[in-house]
Amino acid sequence: MKLRLSLAVLVAVSLTGCGSENNSATVAGSVVETVPEVVAVEAPAEVNPEVLAADLKSLGCYACHAIETKRVGPSYRAVAEKYRDQSDAVPALVAKVINGGGGVWGPIPMVTHPHLKSEQLTPLIERILQLPAE
Repeated sequence: MKLRLSLAVLVAVSLTGCGSENNSATVAGSVVETVPEVVAVEAPAEVNPEVLAADLKSLGCYACHAIETKRVGPSYRAVAEKYRDQSDAVPALVAKVINGGGGVWGPIPMVTHPHLKSEQLTPLIERILQLPAE
């Protein structure tokens, strides 16, 4: 979601900079820049693994997982291969991250992450599931 919003803002700012319109207003003698309207932009069809990795690292998800290699838990690419065709995968994986779980990938259980919220995890898990097969 952050990627889509960032991309939308970047496109909107780029487009408004190219026009001949003046995007400022005068309020009580000061010039105030108006904020351009945000335009919805489709996310790229292919997931950038480096950007995804940075986003996952920011939440601490790289402590136990990596895109390509197994660490304490499975690689994100292995998770994508296992779950990508399951219609309920995203909410099930969100619940697993928040509540923890075990038995699917071996004897080491996934710890709980109650500080993470569904709104943070859903777009990341959707992107994980879009990772191409090896």
